[in-house]
Amino acid sequence: MTQLVARAWLAAWMLLIGPALAIAASPNVVVILADDLGGTVGGQGVPTPNISALAAGGVTFTAAYASPLCTPSRAKLLSGRQEQEIGVYQNITTPEQKAKFGLPASVRTVADALGDLPGDRSYATGIFGKWHLGELSQFSPLAQGFDEGHYVLASNVPYLPPNDPDNPFYRNGVKVTETRPTTAAFAAEAAGFIHRHRAKRFFAYVPLSATHTPYACTADQMARVPASVASKRRLFACVLIGLDDAVGAIIKQIRSDGLERKTIVVFLGDNGCVGSGCLDGGLRAGKGTQYEGGVRVPFVLSWPDTLSPRTVAAPISTADLFPTFLAAAEAKIPADLDGVNLLPLARTGAGTPHECLAWGRKPLGGGAIRCGDWKLLWGTELYNLKNDPRETENLAAAKPAKVAELKAKRLPIVASWKPALW
Repeated sequence: MTQLVARAWLAAWMLLIGPALAIAASPNVVVILADDLGGTVGGQGVPTPNISALAAGGVTFTAAYASPLCTPSRAKLLSGRQEQEIGVYQNITTPEQKAKFGLPASVRTVADALGDLPGDRSYATGIFGKWHLGELSQFSPLAQGFDEGHYVLASNVPYLPPNDPDNPFYRNGVKVTETRPTTAAFAAEAAGFIHRHRAKRFFAYVPLSATHTPYACTADQMARVPASVASKRRLFACVLIGLDDAVGAIIKQIRSDGLERKTIVVFLGDNGCVGSGCLDGGLRAGKGTQYEGGVRVPFVLSWPDTLSPRTVAAPISTADLFPTFLAAAEAKIPADLDGVNLLPLARTGAGTPHECLAWGRKPLGGGAIRCGDWKLLWGTELYNLKNDPRETENLAAAKPAKVAELKAKRLPIVASWKPALW
C-alpha cells in the first residue's frame, strides 16, 4: 500500500468511526466489586442473569489478578499501584493496628484523579459499599477523592437490619440508620447517584459486601434459590442472588437514563473464595493464599458500542483499572502507576500488558510471581498455568533454570516495596 493510498484509507476510516469515537469519549465509570466471590464469572452454579448478561456483552478477562485479602486488594484497585509499594500487605488483625490502619492521604486514588480533571471534564465521585481502607477520619472515603457516598468503613457488615453499632452506615460522613437489606441499599444509593449526575460525568465505586460472610438474605431471595443447589450452599446462593439483583438495579438505572453507550461498567472480585458455598472454579486454595484460588478473580469490562464482546486470556491486574479509566477520559496517566491501560488489549484481545505479576512479601521466600505461563511460589513450587491451571504438578525440581529465572525477575519488582504500615 502506497503512502497516498494509506492516507486516503485512514481518512475514510476516520469519517466512519469519528461519530462513534465522539460518543464514547470521556465515559462515565461504574465499578462493581464483589467481596470474596472468587472463581469465574457465572461459575457458581447459581443463575446470575444480570452478571451473565454483562459478561456476554463485554470483555471477560479470564486471568485477572487481585490480592489475596480485602484491604490490599482495595488499595491496589484504587491506587493503580502495587499495594506493597505503599506498605499495604494485610487486613488489620489486632486492635493496636486499628490506630495506624488506612490508605495514606499521600496516595492518590482514581477518584482523586477523575475528580480533579479540569473544568467540565471533572467527574462526580461516589462510593456505595464497604470501604475497608481505614476507619479514622483522615482515612475516610471523603478524604480519598470521593465527593459523596453511602458506606460502611469496616468489614463483616450485616446483610439485614439491625445495623452493627461497631460498623455503622455513613452517608457523606454522617452516621445513619439503614433499614433496607444492605446489598439492595448500596445498589439503590448507587443508582440514585447515577441518576442525579446523569448530565455530568461520574465515577461510581460500588464495593458491595456480598458475598462476604456472615451470610444472610431475604425470604424472597431464598425462595429463588434453585432446588438443585445443595443445602450447604443455599445460604451463599441466596446472597449471590442478592448480588446479581444489585448489578441489575445499577444497569437498569444506566439504561433508564440513556447512558449505556456512555458508561464503562466493570464487575470484578476482590480476592478468592472463602466460606461454605462459594466455588473456586477448580482453582487451588482460596482467600488469603497466593495460589490461583486466592488471587485470580472474575473480571468483566463492558463499554457498549466501543468494545466488542470477547474473552481475553492475557494476565492482567486490578491495578490496571486506574490508568484504563484515565485513558478513556483522555487524561494523562501518572508515571508512577504500576497498572497499564487495558483498552488496547480489550479492543483487540492481543498483547501482553505485564511481563510479570507478583504477590506476597519482599524476601524471595515470602511470595509468588507469574511470568507468562509460569508461576513460582516461595521459590520452591513451580507451575505451568497454561497446562496446569489448578497448580497440581510442582515442576521446580525438573526445571531449576526456570526457578532461577523467575527468582531473578522477582528481585527488581520487590525492590521498591515499603515496610508494612501496620
